[in-house]
Amino acid sequence: MSWIITGKEAGSLGLLDQYGGAAAAYSLRNLSLYHTDPVVRVRRDNDNAEQDFTAAEVSDGTLAAWVGAGNNGFVRTWYDQSGSNKNAHQTTTSDQPMLVQNGAVLTKNGDPNINFTGSQRFLDISISYADYGIFAVYEPITLYLDFNIFISPGGTSGAGVRPTLKLYDGNGVFNANAADNTVALEERLLFTSIATTSYGGNLYKNGSLISTQAGIPASASVLVIGDRGNPLPGDSCSISELIFYTADQSANRAAIEANINAHYSIF
Repeated sequence: MSWIITGKEAGSLGLLDQYGGAAAAYSLRNLSLYHTDPVVRVRRDNDNAEQDFTAAEVSDGTLAAWVGAGNNGFVRTWYDQSGSNKNAHQTTTSDQPMLVQNGAVLTKNGDPNINFTGSQRFLDISISYADYGIFAVYEPITLYLDFNIFISPGGTSGAGVRPTLKLYDGNGVFNANAADNTVALEERLLFTSIATTSYGGNLYKNGSLISTQAGIPASASVLVIGDRGNPLPGDSCSISELIFYTADQSANRAAIEANINAHYSIF
């Protein structure tokens, strides 16, 4: 087997090669020098056919040609590149987020991204965690104070944490609404949330600390990427990359952010 990496990091190790141990890693680029498997499975709307695509095929026109002019392509599965087999999936066609619109792959600054526009566009996942580090390349589309990246079904009150704009775990909220007011529509951002049960959580936007919380629950789980209509139906965003560690990543945060920024040129 031969190993390749494509895109702006050609000739260097991938993010997961340098900072391993991720519980789940979703992207439309290859996150490892050793990754050649498909990154996404797409359904086209004219005949509901499905097919897997590699990172190169998403970007080089193969995906767009397969979907076809005038047709749309929706994400059936966003494959986990961490090796943990935590693939994000959606079998209900009306709830699948979009990757191809009218025969063209959706992009931001030339990089493909998945559009979660609508009150119920989401992908199911299952990750349990206590301490964590989350890195998300994210673009808000509609103007709400609460932008959803991860959601877990459950209540919206009580003590606890929903990190990263927002990670709903049914136990409460790690809130950064004051910082959200500075977010511009269709502005691509890198959000990072680092937390441990011992010191609490920190939320970063484009490498800068914007919010803290003293305590988080002893354990929780993530069940959804996107918006399940709770609590604000209609939140819309595009997501290019999500990397989830179930361990404190304070020591690696700046280096991981630098790797992501080198590819996406966010800040």
